[in-house]
Amino acid sequence: MKIRLLAYTLVTLMLVTLFSCSDSDKESLAKDAQNMTETTYKGTWNIGGQRADGHMTVSPFQFSYTDFPMSQLLSELLPGHAVTCPSGVYAMEYTLQGSSDKAAYYTLRDNVWQTSAQIDGKEKQILLKFVALPVNAGFQTGSQATYSQMSGNYLVTLRLTAYEILDATGSVEKNETCNVTMAFTTHK
Repeated sequence: MKIRLLAYTLVTLMLVTLFSCSDSDKESLAKDAQNMTETTYKGTWNIGGQRADGHMTVSPFQFSYTDFPMSQLLSELLPGHAVTCPSGVYAMEYTLQGSSDKAAYYTLRDNVWQTSAQIDGKEKQILLKFVALPVNAGFQTGSQATYSQMSGNYLVTLRLTAYEILDATGSVEKNETCNVTMAFTTHK
């Protein structure tokens, strides 16, 4: 009975939300999404106090990092180990949370990045988890971005909350929680 009531409530909320926009609002949102093209920005990563140059492509629904410094991040997570890994493209979907005449504010959706790496000469699979934790977790979680209308630049903050290391057979060797904050700042 409770599940049926919840289902009816959710359907009602969805319909109210869908029909609460006027036709001009819907046309404006659709036009904005169609007109937005991919734009690539140069920028600088800061991971554990170490800097690295990089690029970020902004598309209508995600930020993509074409040359993310993965080896640098893995070295930060695994100090004392020899780590090498190929560069790759990693992306985060976003939701616009609000904007003003000076800035736009985005929440990045939870995500898991997967990469292969050589750790101490052995091939491993790494799963990096960017997941917002409850407020009572004891530290700030969740990834976000801000776009400055004045400078035309982004500040992206990614918060890594956990990672797994898998062996060649796919068995979990290590499953760790962490609190690693990475920042990417674009510049023109």
